[in-house]
Amino acid sequence: MVALVTTRKMGPCKVELTVEVGVEEIKQRTEEIYRRIAKKAEIPGFRPGKVPRPILEQYYGSAVEKEVLDQVLPDAYREAVNQAQVEPVDTAIIEDIKYLKGEPLIFKAAVEIKPEIPVGNYRGILVKKKEIRVREEEVEKRLQLLREMHAEFSSIEDRPVQKGDFVVIDFQGFRGGTPLEDKVINYFVEVGSERNLPHFEEQIIGLRKGEEKEIKVVYPSDYENKEVAGQEITFKVQVKEIRDKRLPGIDDEFAKDVGDYENLEDLKNKIRENLNQRAEKDQIADMNEQIMKRLIEKTNFDIPGSMVEKELNYLFQEFEKSMKSRNLTWESLEKKPDKVREELRIVAFNLVKGELILFHIAKLEGISVSEEDIKQKMDKLAEELKQSPEAVRDYFRAPRRLEALRVQLLREKTLRFLREIADVVEV
Repeated sequence: MVALVTTRKMGPCKVELTVEVGVEEIKQRTEEIYRRIAKKAEIPGFRPGKVPRPILEQYYGSAVEKEVLDQVLPDAYREAVNQAQVEPVDTAIIEDIKYLKGEPLIFKAAVEIKPEIPVGNYRGILVKKKEIRVREEEVEKRLQLLREMHAEFSSIEDRPVQKGDFVVIDFQGFRGGTPLEDKVINYFVEVGSERNLPHFEEQIIGLRKGEEKEIKVVYPSDYENKEVAGQEITFKVQVKEIRDKRLPGIDDEFAKDVGDYENLEDLKNKIRENLNQRAEKDQIADMNEQIMKRLIEKTNFDIPGSMVEKELNYLFQEFEKSMKSRNLTWESLEKKPDKVREELRIVAFNLVKGELILFHIAKLEGISVSEEDIKQKMDKLAEELKQSPEAVRDYFRAPRRLEALRVQLLREKTLRFLREIADVVEV
């Protein structure tokens, strides 16, 4: 299709392709469209299929030219990119289209491309490997968490709230008589846990079920929500239920109750196994971070602006989602969106740079993701999520999800390769 492609460099990560499509290709596409139109065209004085070509051109000429361009430009651009051996990272800007009857179609396409990456020696990167050690204190801590999860609660009717009770309350905060937010219903408080605002829990002590009280609390000056930091807020509280917590004993019967374990030692061994697996994941993540940091520091090249902007937009959206989930506003954070974007820009830049380096190394080393790799990953996900393999495969039928999984696997395989050839020092 493409008769000629010339390339002009417009910057470190941008090129302009001048593309020429031969007369014969344009003629063939035009004829195909006119033949299709001729079969159905309804023009007064002519039967369908019998309309002379000059009449068709008079009626449909502009529409045919547009359809030819709509067909040819995308195909010609893709072929031109292959011929020029460049990798676009953004949508091309098509301009300067020259389309005259009986002449070649010529257009220009300006596009950002993947940069040349001067990766130096990535073998033997110094990496510190932290020793994995599961302590008995950690096992005991997990046992206590399991014990808490299997605690039994009983309602108390004959006495007021005391320290250690679990209380269900409704409350609403006021500042100067004005409500700060909607009333909170059925809020669970462990009295004495100090997980809430200072002096909040202790003021509930002594209340009975159904009783109400106004509680005054001064927020810490460094509180995350700057709208109330350092201020005295009045809470109208009603006790709806008082509960007593009873913890089970940690013994063989407890182990059998919490899962398919023969005895307490069997449960402890499983906890040790889980802690060891988590420690191994943390160890690998730490080694990966060291490798990426070193590669980013020692490799210098220009990064396509569009890639950074795309990553920045994603990070900023995630930041806003996090704010919303914590009921925070820009005013309460005392930050401006533009300032946050600039802070995230550095993060986005390094993330894009790291990925470009990593996938360039994958290309150099012939590292790829096979269909078997994808199948094994899906089977592993199904096992971890306790889903059927068919359900997981259905989820990844969407092309974008499958591509994201492929990218993730390529990243994992390349980092595994770099860990294997690194200069690892155990610490």
